[in-house]
Amino acid sequence: MLYTHKRILKTGALAVAMTIVFAIFAFRAAEWTKGLDSEFIVYGQNSGGSTGTSGTGGTGSSSVKVVAQIASGNYGNPGDPEPRSYGTVMEVVNPGTSSVTISGNFFKEDGTVSTAIPYAANATNLTITNGSFSNYSLAPGAILVISTGTSSQNTPAVAGTNWGKFTASGPISVTSFFELRHSQTRRLFARVGVPASRADLGTFLIARVREKQTADGLRAGLADIDTGFALVNTGSVPTLVTVSVKDANGQTVGTPKLIALAAGQHVANFVSLLYSDFNEAAGEGRKYQYIKFDVGSSPATVAAAGLAIEGGSLSSFPVDAIQ
Repeated sequence: MLYTHKRILKTGALAVAMTIVFAIFAFRAAEWTKGLDSEFIVYGQNSGGSTGTSGTGGTGSSSVKVVAQIASGNYGNPGDPEPRSYGTVMEVVNPGTSSVTISGNFFKEDGTVSTAIPYAANATNLTITNGSFSNYSLAPGAILVISTGTSSQNTPAVAGTNWGKFTASGPISVTSFFELRHSQTRRLFARVGVPASRADLGTFLIARVREKQTADGLRAGLADIDTGFALVNTGSVPTLVTVSVKDANGQTVGTPKLIALAAGQHVANFVSLLYSDFNEAAGEGRKYQYIKFDVGSSPATVAAAGLAIEGGSLSSFPVDAIQ
């Protein structure tokens, strides 16, 4: 579900933010990577606190929704003519006919509690302290808006990437919006919306579009296209995710990769970076593929977001659960 190769898709090729990741809004793949490092494409540290979760996607008496990518702050380099800043807005909706009680927690990439990134809410009676709030009553049909990186008051001094978990006493809808703006004038460069993820994904797919340009194509103003993803282990124990790429005929491309996720860990990457052994030639045209994820633990404790980037444009790609 918004630089270096392992900095927002180290929190890829976007400075995705939120994602699923989201992450997740960059003008260069390196930027998305940086945002994803701090952090959509990022490999988080291999240690962290427990962020165990219960509940489903929101069909029972309680629900858990995960924002797999949250980007906040200025990821631009010093002296950039158009310094860029990322913000994430999360809209939590109570679609029911009675009030629900909501708690929210925000974490760093290693799963520890986020304390450095400030969050603001549209509700005057809600204060988010040290990356969490609890027992907020949301009236039927009402909206709770939580944002970071959208104003001087909720923008961190050092840009960073988080992920977030919302737990509610009833069904809720959560959608995040990543915004890329000029850090001084606040002029909007790009915006993309990413739905929140279930916290218990087991086997799921994200579509992939890929096109690698030649040097002449790049000089002509065309851009590479690739798909990125963010993964979060929402559980209290480590898990292993097998990542496979399939072509239009259903054949596996390259060798499946294993991503080990510690408890609470967030990672993000672009497929072309994860599969550095791919033989993807420039100028061979567009490919339509899909990425298949298989979670090794039972019960499954993974949330995800998908994004595609082409030049300065980002698109949200659905995470389709098949188990």
